[in-house]
Amino acid sequence: MDNNTDSKNIVSIEDRIPKLKHARKKKANRRMISYICIFFCLISIIVYLQSPLSKIKKLAVTGNSYLTDQEIIQQSKLTKNTNIWSVNKKGNSPKIRKKIQSSKA
Repeated sequence: MDNNTDSKNIVSIEDRIPKLKHARKKKANRRMISYICIFFCLISIIVYLQSPLSKIKKLAVTGNSYLTDQEIIQQSKLTKNTNIWSVNKKGNSPKIRKKIQSSKA
């Protein structure tokens, strides 16, 4: 009885090597697929940043009573070709406030 169970647990070298090759190949394929996915994700991000989808579509000025909307847009130096990710929301406010204060005086 012990002899019979031992023979079931023993795996010949011919059976073992193809399984190892298959396991190694499977692991390499998974790694390659993950690298390809990362590559295409990076490419799609670059394409998005260069496409018109990431550009400013509309410029609107609200809460303005001292300057014209056009003057404020010119002071902010924003255009419809500006990338939305390059807009510094806090960086434009001090310049525009200085312009408003100088126009009040």
